[in-house]
Amino acid sequence: MSRRHYKYLIVGGGVAGSAAVEAIRRRDPAGSVLFVGQEANRPYVRPPLTKGYLDGSIDRAAMSALPVNWYSEREVELRTGQRVSRLDTARFGAALSNGEEVSYDTMLLATGASPAMLRIPGADLPGLHCLRSIDDADRLLHALDTVRSDHTPRIAIIGAGLIGTELAATFSRMRFSVDLIDGNEYPWARIAGPSVGMFIESLLENRGVHVHSANGAARLDGDGRVQRIILMNGDVVPCDLAIAAVGMTIGRELLRGTSIAAETAILVDERC
Repeated sequence: MSRRHYKYLIVGGGVAGSAAVEAIRRRDPAGSVLFVGQEANRPYVRPPLTKGYLDGSIDRAAMSALPVNWYSEREVELRTGQRVSRLDTARFGAALSNGEEVSYDTMLLATGASPAMLRIPGADLPGLHCLRSIDDADRLLHALDTVRSDHTPRIAIIGAGLIGTELAATFSRMRFSVDLIDGNEYPWARIAGPSVGMFIESLLENRGVHVHSANGAARLDGDGRVQRIILMNGDVVPCDLAIAAVGMTIGRELLRGTSIAAETAILVDERC
């Protein structure tokens, strides 16, 4: 079976892929480009997901990485709702999830990462959310609306990194009850020192967030759904829903059988 050939193959429909396509078109206005994104949505910027998109100050249109007609006007073939299921880097080939096979001259892997799984008892209960995509945010907003029709939502966030603290700040601004849970001594422990971490903790507490530092989640509990989180010291945090923000992990399935090396991330050299 013949394979359609592209000069450039961009794998991953996020802002990095969009920036790459934009740069390619500045340097090469005519080279064929296939841009493949697994999400059904057109490429968009993710930072507002933890802030303006949740509180309603930013809509989907404002989050678009590039204008809607940008791709067609520049003859970039954008495939949303598809993924690259297999790579053959030795033969410069790729298989798509719809069964199509393509070849390329140059490929960029910009697949990003996925939320790390919370690995404690009860993590399989309904009512535990993560946040990486617009669809994740919409599911979270729907759950909040369901609770809000009855009472002020009580939200428990597990993980006090960037995403967890941003969510805590957003939900406190929305006048929700927020508990932020983390086993480290202070927020941002993986990316900042104690002075910055304690400043973030103080800032959140002054906004009404209940910060549980050095006291991680031991298990999730509830009658058919998450209703409480049991902390390492035995304290109980009641909640209407919980959000896991415990880091990210790269997907390795696409790299199997290729020469692409990966540890905690895909390894690159001076060319990337």
